[in-house]
Amino acid sequence: MPDVPILYIGMKPSPSREKIRQAEIDANLKIKTFLANEKNTVFVDVMPLMLKDGKTQPELYLGDMLHMKKAGYAIWEKAIKKYLIKS
Repeated sequence: MPDVPILYIGMKPSPSREKIRQAEIDANLKIKTFLANEKNTVFVDVMPLMLKDGKTQPELYLGDMLHMKKAGYAIWEKAIKKYLIKS
């Protein structure tokens, strides 16, 4: 289905996964590079939007430090809204 638009949201910087942050950054870069050569694709990099001075913001996450609170999803919403089809 080559005409179906794809919006890919990159990996987010969860406090519970800080030990693998560099692997997430590397994977995001590989995915972004791949999608840059594909038709009808957009890569949305939420990682820098969710960091403050290069550090995670625990206040964006639930107690498990993996799943986001409403504030985290608000960041995503702002990042992807411009790519969504308006009806």
